Amino acid sequence: MLHGELTRRLSSNAPPEMQPLVGDLRALLLEYQRERLQDDSSRVSAPDKLRALLHNEVAGDEVLVVSNREPYIHATAPGGIEVRRPASGLVAAVEAVMRACSGTWIAHGAGNADRDTVDPHDRVTQEQSYPISISWPDTKPGEDTGVACRSAIRPELGLGPDALLGIGVDRLNYTKGILERFQAVERMLEMYPDMAGKFTFVQIAAPSRSPLDEYQNFDARVRSLVQRINQRFSRGSYLPFVLKAEHHEHEEVNRYYRAADVCMVTSLHDGMNLVAKEFVAARDDERGVLVLSQFTGAAMELHAALIINPYHIEQGAEALHRALLMPAAEQAERMRSMRALVRDFNVYRWAGRMLLDASRLRQRERVRTKIMAHSRNALRRVV
Repeated sequence: MLHGELTRRLSSNAPPEMQPLVGDLRALLLEYQRERLQDDSSRVSAPDKLRALLHNEVAGDEVLVVSNREPYIHATAPGGIEVRRPASGLVAAVEAVMRACSGTWIAHGAGNADRDTVDPHDRVTQEQSYPISISWPDTKPGEDTGVACRSAIRPELGLGPDALLGIGVDRLNYTKGILERFQAVERMLEMYPDMAGKFTFVQIAAPSRSPLDEYQNFDARVRSLVQRINQRFSRGSYLPFVLKAEHHEHEEVNRYYRAADVCMVTSLHDGMNLVAKEFVAARDDERGVLVLSQFTGAAMELHAALIINPYHIEQGAEALHRALLMPAAEQAERMRSMRALVRDFNVYRWAGRMLLDASRLRQRERVRTKIMAHSRNALRRVV
């Protein structure tokens, strides 16, 4: 039956007792039609547009996020209490949405100074402003360019100006494929010995605060593997791995993104993995190559990355070598494609789509509730 035909029948043939529901049913049918014809969330690309959507579609409702990871960690430092952001792409993305929505975040407080910064109701009432990782970054006055970051980072690491640099940014968690990534780097150095002395991989790894033996053992395995590979391929002062197992602010991570020749994201099991998108967003010079696990949600969107199976160590090694030798023109073509996608499908559009779906589900539930209530009343009259 055609949509228009069904709408006309609702108007003309409905019994009197159904008339109060006709308007609701017609609106529901029109909504389904609209969903098929267009994606309303495509108009949501900035914080102000997300706020407008909330006002129009879910007015009167409060946006809540419940998680086991807080968006701000308050830690005791020699100079007082420091505010840190956890190394989690999802936290960074959702934090942008909550700021735009003026929502409430309910989370487990893991910082040793969290209790010193809340009100009597355990609420953080004021925070500093921090840049959002994957809401499309605006160029800031005085911000280092890719060339400046490249020139600064290499001497800081004791590397020459022409050294090839790889970057990985993760929490120390076995799901991130860190061991498999390191094994791929080792295999690449085995297959292409000329890369030893030329290529260095920097791993920024926020240490886990979990007391569980599983996480502590993983930390030890990572450090042991780095030590073994460094001993095997070291030449004078050259080491193939630099492990930075400490907290880094987003600005510092961004410098490494801009300086690197390749970023490796090798998660074994992940949702989106927003590190991939952060790297792409940082590369306004349209340089650098992304090596991306097929098991990330980002791999379904970032087709211009070099997609690998992280369990296939040799495949990862070949992809890394290809990335390091990729011509500048091909790098620019791939990066341009990925940057356009990340810019257009940013966190606000994602949030808009999610909130629109929630609004539509709520509207449908209200219609169903009215129908069920009307059916019960009609049944009582018959009995």
